Amino acid sequence: MLFVLPDLLKYLVRVGLIEIGPFLFIYIVLMIAGLAFSIYLGIVGNEEAWKSRRHDNVQKFLRAQRIWSIVGIVSLCVFTIIYCFNLWLD
Repeated sequence: MLFVLPDLLKYLVRVGLIEIGPFLFIYIVLMIAGLAFSIYLGIVGNEEAWKSRRHDNVQKFLRAQRIWSIVGIVSLCVFTIIYCFNLWLD
């Protein structure tokens, strides 16, 4: 949602359905919310995952967390490349 909504808002600005002021406000709020949510999950994410009690032991839990960390880093790289490619096309 944080990736799609700014592009949708840019389109609405281009066609004249929204002014630039509200666009900038919403865009900045989305950026701050995304950053805050990422920091929050980075701080308490492992603890909340452990509390879900879906793991038999600590080793399996840590292995699952490592896999999800790798998936997150790969996703970040892919989305960054797509975003840069999108900027290049505009």
